[in-house]
Amino acid sequence: MNSQDILEQSNRCLADDAPPCGCACPLGVDIKGLVEKLRRGQNAAAYRLLKRSTVFPSIVAHICDAPCESACLLAPPESDPLAVREFERFLCRAEYRDVAAYRILPKKQRIGIVGGGLAGLSCAWKLIARGYRVSLYEATGQLGGKLRALPAPILPPECLERELRPTAGADFLEIHLNTDIAAVGDDLTIAGVTFDAVVAATGDDQFADVRFPGLLVLHSCREQGPLEAIRQGVAASYSVESLIKTGRMDEKNDAPGSCSKCVPGLLISPSRCQVKARLGAWTEPDVRQEAGRCQLCSCRACLNVCDLLEFFGKNPRRALVESAGVLGKSVTGGTKAALRQALACTQCGACQRECPVDIDLGRIYLDLRRTLNHRGSLPVGYYAYYLEDQRFACNEAALLLGDAQPVSYVYFPGCQIGASRPEQTIRSWQAVRLASGGTAALQMTCCGAPAAWAGDERLHREALAAIKKAHASLGRPTYLLACPSCARMFAKYLPTLKTRMLWEWLLEQDILPPATQNLPDQVTVFDPCASADVPDTQKAVRQLLRRCGFTPRELPDELRARCCGYGGLISQAAPELHADIRSIQAALNGSPFVAYCSNCRDSLAAAGQQAYHLFDLLFSEVTSANQPPTLSQRRQNRLVLKQRLVGDAATDAVIAAGAALGDAAAADQSVVGAASARHSASARRSFECLIPEGVRAVMQRELMLDEDVEAVIAHARETRASVFNPANDEYTAHLRRGYNTFWVRFAQLDESRYELRSVYSHRMSIAAEGAMSSASGSGVTVMDDAGIANSGGDGGANV
Repeated sequence: MNSQDILEQSNRCLADDAPPCGCACPLGVDIKGLVEKLRRGQNAAAYRLLKRSTVFPSIVAHICDAPCESACLLAPPESDPLAVREFERFLCRAEYRDVAAYRILPKKQRIGIVGGGLAGLSCAWKLIARGYRVSLYEATGQLGGKLRALPAPILPPECLERELRPTAGADFLEIHLNTDIAAVGDDLTIAGVTFDAVVAATGDDQFADVRFPGLLVLHSCREQGPLEAIRQGVAASYSVESLIKTGRMDEKNDAPGSCSKCVPGLLISPSRCQVKARLGAWTEPDVRQEAGRCQLCSCRACLNVCDLLEFFGKNPRRALVESAGVLGKSVTGGTKAALRQALACTQCGACQRECPVDIDLGRIYLDLRRTLNHRGSLPVGYYAYYLEDQRFACNEAALLLGDAQPVSYVYFPGCQIGASRPEQTIRSWQAVRLASGGTAALQMTCCGAPAAWAGDERLHREALAAIKKAHASLGRPTYLLACPSCARMFAKYLPTLKTRMLWEWLLEQDILPPATQNLPDQVTVFDPCASADVPDTQKAVRQLLRRCGFTPRELPDELRARCCGYGGLISQAAPELHADIRSIQAALNGSPFVAYCSNCRDSLAAAGQQAYHLFDLLFSEVTSANQPPTLSQRRQNRLVLKQRLVGDAATDAVIAAGAALGDAAAADQSVVGAASARHSASARRSFECLIPEGVRAVMQRELMLDEDVEAVIAHARETRASVFNPANDEYTAHLRRGYNTFWVRFAQLDESRYELRSVYSHRMSIAAEGAMSSASGSGVTVMDDAGIANSGGDGGANV
């Protein structure tokens, strides 16, 4: 996708389209913009906006039959339509009419206009406003045309004279009254004067059959109403300018016509007009009060469901245009904000589901990431942890178990559930083997979602290739998917593989999970965003909960299937938005939450909610909703899970056919915890690193593993380089790992124990790696081989 493709999508967006009232207006007045200015008390600006479209606003305010009010969505009988005509009459009072205009330099081209009615006058006013010299010829002794025949109750004569009076002294305009033009020469000559263009707006058919370049004839003016005459005159002015600039006189049709579009996502609140309709007597408070009733109609379908657009306060069409700018320019200046916005997309898909013209903003942002990644201009440091985590899941933690012949199913729980719920993953695997009669295989790996979201197509293809290879080697069985995000990835990138959601499959099996104790009967279901497209999965989850004895409770519609903050990997690219999503989760009220996405469960728990994974209720007797594991624990859990699974397979310690589901609970969380401790001990360095809870929280937020900070201290010990601050007995050291440079402030408790005081990371490289000087340039401190500090000066400084 290139910039032009994105701009084409922006042109399809309805967000900036005229609302029904604007579409009904013959002159295309921006009524929504008019109301917004009136609300802010910007009356002079509102008048200029009105004059720009109507040319003669006071005349229009008297003669218009207000089709905009008939089209207003505040329709009777529940509401009164917005009093737009009263707004116009209010603005046309004297105090808002005399607005200073910009001084325009004259252009050399001369335009001739035949006819001094509304069409000719409108065309003349628009042209002189842009600096063209205009000569207007009127056969009678006064301007105004058919307006002169309107009765005084409709158009008071003093109003007409007041509106036409400025024409007498207008810059760049010559008026020739009592001048009947019988013909226009083919060289655009009128009464001996040659023009660059001529507009015939006589209101009859005098020039109907005349055709030559540079002559624009406004046909059938006599049968048209005054508003249509103004519209044609304005359109003619643009056609004339097109001729002068491009050599082509293309007639511009600005008639908005009738609005056949709905206003998706707009919730109309019926209301009554509280201001008595007193013609010409509305005060400014009256106008503001009435303007406050306007719904500011615009398509809000995506805005109502997209956390990104709401957070950044962006119109979707504007967001698309800015995205095109990111691809078309270097990432500097104003495009930096647009880039950050593109990297903040959670890839939930809600915008595309709601868009009435099927614009997929998420896909556009994803393509943008891929393009920038291919160019080498994507800030990949935002995704460094996630990409490394995917590599870990696809290598060290990967596992394929399948000794059954033939293999009917491949159980694919996904990489994150094993990281968060290793014991429940084992039990769910045992349940699948039981229900399938031992014909199921197990594949532990990553579906490639992190690489896909990060725009790393190479790493994404590697993950998909591993899945396809296993699928082929096992005889192309059906995949049972427990993770909704994995299911979406399979559907999009592995469409030839047959898949089923685990929850739907479990409903068909003759197994009944045991009732979970110590939980309320009612639980609130938290649907992941990836389940929004699969209502059968949502239904199956609720049926499983009822089978277990729970009563599912629903979230409000506006909170259902919303992203938990993990999707799109936005935590580093858009931390403020990520925190905003978490704050919404923290504010949720109700019974305990049950999610069937591991990331959703952990996000809710991290926000302080009592939250469970559906695995907890089906495959264990849970008494409390624990906090999510740390990043390092998630890594350890997957390794321990792999060791457990391999050990069980090697010793045939697999649940026996016919055993009751959940009975094989010999290993619980304490066993997993002990195994994790053994693994940690085997991998631990020759020193101990104590991490206080406050520092741990920062590490979680900054996506820093224990091994990252331990590596910094180990590097400082090995290279004998750090900075010592004698004021607080703290050392500062840094080390670049992958895309990030990690900084650690720590205290040395003894020869083999250190305590972290603070941590920080960034994506910049340090020029002089391996040596650190203090801010003052003195006091370099190094460590000896035993880890004991030796000061090389009078003291260092915090870095």
